[in-house]
Amino acid sequence: MLTVLHTESSRAWGGQENRSLRESKELIRRGHRAIILCQPGSGLEKYASEAGIPVAAVKMRSSYDPVAVNFVRKLIQREGIDVVNTHSSRDSWLASIGSWLAPRKPAVVRTRHLAIGIKKSLTYTLLPNRIVTVSEYVRQLFLARGLPADKVVTIPSGIDTEKFDPSKSETSMRMELGISASVPVVVMIAILRLDKGHYYFVHAAKEVLKMAPEVRFLIVGDGPQKENIMRYINELNINDRVLMLGLRKDIPKVLSTADLYVIPSIREGMGQSTMEAMAMRVPVIASSVGGLPELVVDNETGLLVPPGDISALARAIEELLSDKEKAGRLSDAARKSILRNYTIEKTVDRTLELYAEILH
Repeated sequence: MLTVLHTESSRAWGGQENRSLRESKELIRRGHRAIILCQPGSGLEKYASEAGIPVAAVKMRSSYDPVAVNFVRKLIQREGIDVVNTHSSRDSWLASIGSWLAPRKPAVVRTRHLAIGIKKSLTYTLLPNRIVTVSEYVRQLFLARGLPADKVVTIPSGIDTEKFDPSKSETSMRMELGISASVPVVVMIAILRLDKGHYYFVHAAKEVLKMAPEVRFLIVGDGPQKENIMRYINELNINDRVLMLGLRKDIPKVLSTADLYVIPSIREGMGQSTMEAMAMRVPVIASSVGGLPELVVDNETGLLVPPGDISALARAIEELLSDKEKAGRLSDAARKSILRNYTIEKTVDRTLELYAEILH
């Protein structure tokens, strides 16, 4: 039995934090111990506590916060931590230093979720035993910076395919939203950050609505770009057609409402919400950036469009809304791909193999 400490300094709630939660749940299901170290009042603290996962909350004021370092050091010793798996920059510094100072020396794994420039930080080069990336695209960013190939391994995120199963899906949200069964619904689920491409989603919606005014567009999530996105919608005068639903816990219900899922990111490590849509057999349109083309194979498991191309995005939406046969073929293949490659069971299988390799 292993005892694994997942650490996260982000207060937000998105795919990165959800991966820590899912891995911890699966580790516990298999008879291991998992503890989550996070910021007080964070989304991860809330959802981990609700899931019954042990949580250790400490303020992480800076990358060298001595109080947080000492908290981690004591936690490692008290709980007999075997592996510390870090996820963001600040907690990687704090947890790595705390691990180094602890009499009991755990293995340290740094998971990299983001597809942005890699700095040659000690939290990558010296402090961790291994680096895990969520896609091969992100792994190649490390190799381009000169890190040895055997130190960096790709382990894609996995999802709960029992929860995201169209045959067991909850009732759709159409009645709640006042949308009839015949009205096409296009959904985007993502943290409201600039790199997720909500600007392109809203402007593509405007183009689609010129040809098909009955379509409804749903934006699910919360984040720092909320006011800007609302402003885009207001300026384009499509408030009655583009609805912002905020952060939702009932994502299977949201996806059971959707005829189409769109993720127009300008940067993307991999995309867990995209996996969830694919698992729910919702046709997917994604931008061809980062790790998304590894997940969404163009014209096989979805459609890819160039990032930032509003016209191409609008055309792809119109194509899949009008061509039901093609949409069905893509979504069937997408569900099979998820079951074959992107389950939480497969993610944890690979992760446990990595932990065993480091510890032995």
